[in-house]
Amino acid sequence: MEEFDLQDIWKESHEQAKSYYQSIEPEVLDMARKKSKGILNKLKRNLIADSSMGIAMWVFFFYYFWDHQYFWLMAGTLLIVTILSSIPAYKFSKKLKAVPTQNVVKSIRGYHEVLSTELRKTKSRMTIVLPIFFIVGLIMGFTGAGRGIIELLQWKILIPTILISILAIIGLRWLTFKFHMFHLYEKPIDELKKLLDDLLERD
Repeated sequence: MEEFDLQDIWKESHEQAKSYYQSIEPEVLDMARKKSKGILNKLKRNLIADSSMGIAMWVFFFYYFWDHQYFWLMAGTLLIVTILSSIPAYKFSKKLKAVPTQNVVKSIRGYHEVLSTELRKTKSRMTIVLPIFFIVGLIMGFTGAGRGIIELLQWKILIPTILISILAIIGLRWLTFKFHMFHLYEKPIDELKKLLDDLLERD
């Protein structure tokens, strides 16, 4: 009876499997490239739509509060935040352009690292910016109702306002991070990470 060398059989099977994978590898990489491009385009569309909505809201507020006595406070705050945000936005743009695109895996890894890092930094900045805009909006709304800012500083008004504001900021932060930013940015970035993990498992 002929004896079979199990090691030779395993080696042969392994070589066949490797050969088969190599034959489909270009198709897999092409699909990964198209999928990653779709995710990146989705992120780009979300960013454009989000920015357009933000600009539209600010145009509305500027129009509504144009003759407000503290209009300069709102305009100044927006101007300062815009200037401070332009620097990291420029650096982010340069990092995206520097991501290598020749190799699919390196490209997806590079985009994921840049995007996930920027998302974390944006969340950190938003933690500071959200309360500032909320306070400015509170002052604009309170004084716009014909009440003086000195009245807002009275204890019987100030303490309840602070307590309500804390709850409101917590709710606003939750909506911004867990809903708004999650669906527009975090979820697509997670899809990019999953795609990268799938490719690395095939390697």
